[in-house]
Amino acid sequence: MAVYDLERMSVLLVDDSSFTRALLSRVLRSLNVLTITQASDGAEAINFLKSTVPGALSSPTGVQRYDLIIADWKMTPVDGAMLLKWVRRHKESPNRFMPFVMLSALSEMETVNEARNLGANEFLVKPFSIASISAKLTALIERPRNFVYTRDYFGPDRRRNQQPISFENRRVARKENIEIIHSGKIPGTFKEGVSAYYIAVPNQLKNLVAGLGGSAAEAGQFDESALAAASMELASMESDYSDWVLDSISKLQRAVEELKDQPKNYWKYYTLINNIAHDLRGQGETFGYPLITILGKSLFDYTRIQTPPDDKFIELIRSHIDSIQAVLREKIKGQGGEVGMVIVGTLEEAKRRYEAR
Repeated sequence: MAVYDLERMSVLLVDDSSFTRALLSRVLRSLNVLTITQASDGAEAINFLKSTVPGALSSPTGVQRYDLIIADWKMTPVDGAMLLKWVRRHKESPNRFMPFVMLSALSEMETVNEARNLGANEFLVKPFSIASISAKLTALIERPRNFVYTRDYFGPDRRRNQQPISFENRRVARKENIEIIHSGKIPGTFKEGVSAYYIAVPNQLKNLVAGLGGSAAEAGQFDESALAAASMELASMESDYSDWVLDSISKLQRAVEELKDQPKNYWKYYTLINNIAHDLRGQGETFGYPLITILGKSLFDYTRIQTPPDDKFIELIRSHIDSIQAVLREKIKGQGGEVGMVIVGTLEEAKRRYEAR
């Protein structure tokens, strides 16, 4: 079995968390991806993508093309959903068939289905691991899905289990209202009587990463030593993770103080706290801190409310922050035993007081 060679792959990595971008970049480089462009939100990513359109005078990154996009779902001001819509639908998109991996700590089926319905190829859930990253990349390389084009959807076939289709000609009508296109091109207009096009897309990623002596027809795999190096790289970032959590705690504490002083602007601070909580719920388990993931998710859920704060609510937010701080200060890994139970119990009591207000 051939070993993938990712040296020629160019990845556009989009996330408003600098820590997540750094984390993924270091993992991808360990897998031998040499060209990685980072964007802090969808708007910056779109500017980079526009620069790769044939005939563009220059590129702000010096990259001529992108082979893969990995983008977070929740970003401001332009989120992953808006970026994906632009890639799939906009006339300025350099490649509407671009492989797109949506990244999010929001693993609820509603979010996964929405990403799928917008045209995402894969959905990578935070906290991610080397195994989950390599599995998503392998699926893109080995099992790409052909595209479906209708009047209200354009993207990979949403059916995971596809039946083999035999192509006799370049374009062959199937059934009464489906036309199969074997050219990998999007039709300009819908023909009369055609409600959907099924587009066979060349497997460009497989052609790109086929290793020395390998071919697009042969199944491939990641080099075991590269996977081991990526795992070590991930583990080496634990101190960076701790620093990032400490910085996040400081931002949360400032936001709560400003929320208390300026309650009329509560939406501004709810949004800030919610975004930080979303990031905190993302990678705790990667570094052995599942309690931070649990606490971050709880804080995220509570700050989605639409009502002005009262003293009990501010107390509840502070209880979440104190709990996260305690987990990191005491370096409580896993469930934390008795100490972990005390921290969780204290927060649950704060929740009960808030609910009983």
